Amino acid sequence: MKKRYTILATVVLLCMTCFLAVGYAALSDNLSLSGDIQSEGKPYRGVYITEVSIESTSNASSLQNTFQLPTNHITTVDATGSGGSITYKITVFNNTDVTYWYIGTRLATDYNQNSLVGSSNNGIKVVTKDHFRDTSQTFNSEDWIPAQTYRDFYVTYTYGMNAQNACATMINFHFDIRMDAVHDEFLAVLNNDKSTDSYDQLKAVFEQVYASTGAVSISTESHPQVFASLFEDLMVNIDGVERKASVVIRRENLDKDATTGDNYNGGQKNGCEYTLYITVEPLTPGTNPTVYAISYSEGANKMGDDWYQVGELYEGTAPVKADGTIDYANWTATHKTYEIADGITYLVG
Repeated sequence: MKKRYTILATVVLLCMTCFLAVGYAALSDNLSLSGDIQSEGKPYRGVYITEVSIESTSNASSLQNTFQLPTNHITTVDATGSGGSITYKITVFNNTDVTYWYIGTRLATDYNQNSLVGSSNNGIKVVTKDHFRDTSQTFNSEDWIPAQTYRDFYVTYTYGMNAQNACATMINFHFDIRMDAVHDEFLAVLNNDKSTDSYDQLKAVFEQVYASTGAVSISTESHPQVFASLFEDLMVNIDGVERKASVVIRRENLDKDATTGDNYNGGQKNGCEYTLYITVEPLTPGTNPTVYAISYSEGANKMGDDWYQVGELYEGTAPVKADGTIDYANWTATHKTYEIADGITYLVG
């Protein structure tokens, strides 16, 4: 599954004029976690391998082909000549409520012949692919697995002259959540996927805040209990360091169209979209941290009444105010090029 290929012209215009420039923070996972898919009577939470099958062999024979939680593939292969290869089909399942992305391979350096993987043309070459007949690494960091979804990919192991005679390897095909996970959960809130009235609860909070102070935003700092009920986890692991994501939710008419979005009670503000501003950097007053922005709308150009994501998760910066909150009104897009589809890009920031 690649990037979505369908995007309306009005959505692109809104992206380029309102929320402008995509970055993400990849989250880490354990390299080697073995055990049953069932853990204490409960299904494993995360992405895990459900099945591995051999699709083809050439001048090589399989002596072992197993897997361990979450995504470790264990093989022993006897290559009968330089250039021998085996292609496997691997099926994984995302047993979470957020999207996971493919990050790449990871190796336990002390495992048998793992040191030969990627070492040279004479070692073991591993290529992940979307389709069996692909000849290049088409299954890459642009591939993702939606929540509660199975996904197949293919991997070809090719053995050089130094990788003969029962080479045993254990390769972790690493999947992880990005910053996208936070806004995936929020979209589920808007569409009542997490509970029967999550959107109504969120709207009620905004109505109360607006009636009391005239404010059109809430944040993890101002309403921690609201965010605790909306999001499963706002802790982000970047390069092995746990960081808490700070989030501002803004409810305001950003596309100047009164027929989209929702309305505040009393008709004072109509056609309101929701925008998330997300950062994992410290909210130190006077600084200008990296802040990601993404917006949601409802109605107008979409069938039905579901809320939908407008464009991408855009990277930018925003100053931190004296009270330690994100000054979203002065959010500035980072200068970047974004891809709508293969070969079709637009520049923002």
